[in-house]
Amino acid sequence: MGCDDPGGYPLGRSLATAAPVRVDPFDTAHHANANIAVLAASGQGKSYTLGAIVLAAAARGRGSAVIDPEGEHESLISALGGDFLRLAPGCGTALNVFETGALDEGEPARRAEVVAAVVDLVNVLCGGTLDDVERAHVDAAATGALTRVRGRRRPALLGDCLEPLRAATPRVATVLARFCTGPLGELFNRPTTLRLDAPVAGISLRDLHDELVPAATLLVAEWLWSLVRKDRMQRHLVFDEVGLLCAHPPLRRLLTQLARRCRKYGVSLVVATQNAGDLLATEEGTVVATNPAIVLLGGHRSAETSRMQGAYGLTDGQRRMLESAARGEFLVLAGDRRLPVRVELPALHHALLAGG
Repeated sequence: MGCDDPGGYPLGRSLATAAPVRVDPFDTAHHANANIAVLAASGQGKSYTLGAIVLAAAARGRGSAVIDPEGEHESLISALGGDFLRLAPGCGTALNVFETGALDEGEPARRAEVVAAVVDLVNVLCGGTLDDVERAHVDAAATGALTRVRGRRRPALLGDCLEPLRAATPRVATVLARFCTGPLGELFNRPTTLRLDAPVAGISLRDLHDELVPAATLLVAEWLWSLVRKDRMQRHLVFDEVGLLCAHPPLRRLLTQLARRCRKYGVSLVVATQNAGDLLATEEGTVVATNPAIVLLGGHRSAETSRMQGAYGLTDGQRRMLESAARGEFLVLAGDRRLPVRVELPALHHALLAGG
């Protein structure tokens, strides 16, 4: 069976027939949603394939916002005239959790959403250790902060939660105070300055200390989710190395929400990982991995292919293909179409992705 969607993104050629393979994630006649998953072990072509998707989307006037843990996609985004931000304390960019939603006083549901985002962020900053009582105290502190800034010319900030938390739960307040002053405060305790005006944009997390990556990713993802709900243009939200992010429950929940709700807003969630086992290890991670209507599975070891076989209903032959796949060889799952593909692009596109 071939796979040649009209106007689709060129992925390469079928290993069986050498026929061109093209997929259009936004083609509702073929795909239940526009989401894409790329799972391939290190060195098997995951980053190249992600870049091919971003490049093909740009050629069709579709935007992409890439959460880039290692800064791998900077040269491509720059070549496309996009914005690329290296996120780190002292970089001049601020991410305010209270501005992750378009908050109007007449929207209690959105206020509740913002408060929930504050609770999730504080939980991540505290190492995921908040108990139910502490979560309730953070909820109350965030709600109070929103109430106190009504009519002021600035949004509520994380630091506005400190005083009530010092009285209610000193442990949480002590941890949170660290993120409200100095370079960390510049990142987490100021009005949001993040702007991604170009259709193609990337945010690098490479310069962040490991402990800050989950919190920063959570805030960027919440901010992007708010953005796409407002402008409703076709674009890809790309999360690279999503397997590591799914180690954190708030991020798993948010990614699950994105996977299930993106279609309503004309958005495509693109997730990629070289650690398929990490992604498939939890129920929510499995939803993130299996929800996409288009899946590209690259080479893996037998331990990972065992989980992938169960998650994707692979035949024994398809599993063996993944265990012996060369770099750039993928099994494409697109609805009822399943075929092995070698990712190949035109010379100019290859040069952009390979840095040549």
